[in-house]
Amino acid sequence: MTEKAPPPLTGLKVLDLSQVVGGPYCAMLLGDMGAEVIKIEPLEGDTSRQFGPPFQGGESTVFLGVNRNKRGMTLDLGRHEGQHIFYRLARDADIIVESFKPLTTKKWNIDYPFIRKMNPRIIYCSFSAFGGRGPYAHRPGIDPQCQAMSGLIDITGLPGLPPIKVGAPIVDTAAGSTGLQGILLALIARGQSGMGQHVEITLLNVCIALQASLVTRFFANGMNPEKLGTETHFSVPSKYFETSDGKYISVSAINERFWHKLCDLLELSHLKHDPRFKSNPKRVENRWELGPTLDKQFKTKTFDEWAELLAHAGIPYAPIYTYEEVFNDPQVIHNRIIIEMDHPTAGKVKVVSPPMKLSETPATFRRPPPLLSQHTREILRELGYKEGEVAALKEKRVIL
Repeated sequence: MTEKAPPPLTGLKVLDLSQVVGGPYCAMLLGDMGAEVIKIEPLEGDTSRQFGPPFQGGESTVFLGVNRNKRGMTLDLGRHEGQHIFYRLARDADIIVESFKPLTTKKWNIDYPFIRKMNPRIIYCSFSAFGGRGPYAHRPGIDPQCQAMSGLIDITGLPGLPPIKVGAPIVDTAAGSTGLQGILLALIARGQSGMGQHVEITLLNVCIALQASLVTRFFANGMNPEKLGTETHFSVPSKYFETSDGKYISVSAINERFWHKLCDLLELSHLKHDPRFKSNPKRVENRWELGPTLDKQFKTKTFDEWAELLAHAGIPYAPIYTYEEVFNDPQVIHNRIIIEMDHPTAGKVKVVSPPMKLSETPATFRRPPPLLSQHTREILRELGYKEGEVAALKEKRVIL
């Protein structure tokens, strides 16, 4: 068997100053792809270390989920001694990931313009809720506020009922993935010009971008998208149906071929010729007339019976899974999306692997998420600090 090449970012050095989910997820993906990542936390630790319960071995499961493949150190960046240590790290770093307010990085002299003077090749990736400039630049915010302000919450839920937030922090995670894209693009540009640049990731922008197809629809007709529950705005039928045994099945007949097959399967062949439903645009216009007929028919058989029929017909379908069911599904198991790592206090930790799979330079999982300040002394020794100097920094509470 041919030995795999090292991960593609091997040799790059990353300083992760970010907290909670978006920035840490980005830095973790860089680490998964081979980069050496140092997570620099304030003395009280990343805010997400307090998120819970549950805690596993005293560690926040949120923190565990987005901080593998990093060494961890503490540093008070508000102190001159802490800034000096950071400068020594930054001079030969390739990438910095941070999520401070703009005024904070400027006050501490760790913002992009300042760091660029000492390291013109630095790629400096900033995460913020609303943007680093503009009227809301200094307003705090996280995933829920950006879901709210982007319009996503307003279009989620059932008609006539209050808006509903998406269950998972998808904006944070999407922002982390977008940060990875921006950094990789900046690395390509640096390879051409020799110069780094500032990469700005705004959660609000990311959440709006996630709705690109609906936003374009809004600008075309000037109408706010309506809440559709489990349906989609662009094709009908594409929704969840209840079966006779009380389970739910997701079915999408997104073109005429699937629609005709579904009509035959449901023993509703006459609908193929009904002028109200003869094309997808017509079905979208008349979704509320079509829906009850399909709902009624799906309640005539069990989930397993419909699944067998839909699979045989080649129509897109899926069960509505709980997490327990997700991670017992044979395809999910085959896809190796979950990995297990040994953690010094939490024991065996299961975490989500990168969704992208590279055949020749795959991700590697070398380090579990660090304990608070776990590698501070180690990193300072590598910078040339003597034991007495490290002890003095600890005494002054520049480090933990």
